Amino acid sequence: MYTFETMISYSAVDRNGNLPLYGILNLLQDCTNMQSSSIGMGVEHMKQVNKGWILVSYKISLKKKLRYGEKVRVGTAASSFSSFYGDRKFQIESLDGEKLVEADSIWVLMDMETRHPIRVSEEERKGYVIEELGGYSSIVFEDYIPNELNIKSVEYNNYNVEKTGVGPLTKYKITNEDKKMESI
Repeated sequence: MYTFETMISYSAVDRNGNLPLYGILNLLQDCTNMQSSSIGMGVEHMKQVNKGWILVSYKISLKKKLRYGEKVRVGTAASSFSSFYGDRKFQIESLDGEKLVEADSIWVLMDMETRHPIRVSEEERKGYVIEELGGYSSIVFEDYIPNELNIKSVEYNNYNVEKTGVGPLTKYKITNEDKKMESI
């Protein structure tokens, strides 16, 4: 996982000393740009080849407010690529390892002249280390599927997720080829 350390600056916080959502998004974007630049695929390169990664969606989990003066570590890792898309995970943690923010995002590669999606080539993939489970130590699935639908298995990002039990007894078995992991 690519990381950098920073301090929450006074100019980035609101009148209560909290970093607002747009400030968190700026940190995540900065981390993405720094990682891409570090492997030769940064903004300048993308301008030269007339391509751009466009953010399509994100899901952010705020564990704790980020405050003025707090020192944090911001990290990102590519978690998968498909023909037109790339999935990326993010985290912001305190320097002692406390998770403050976790985020998932989906990006599409665009031809900036035609404004159409284009296939992600091996060149665009190079240098991005695909990390198992996107760099997270575990996967947490929120159970939004009503029990009456009786869905027992879904596929997500090349992982097969099998659900057993109900409520607090719900367990998920996550498999990917030969790799198996139990999660509750």
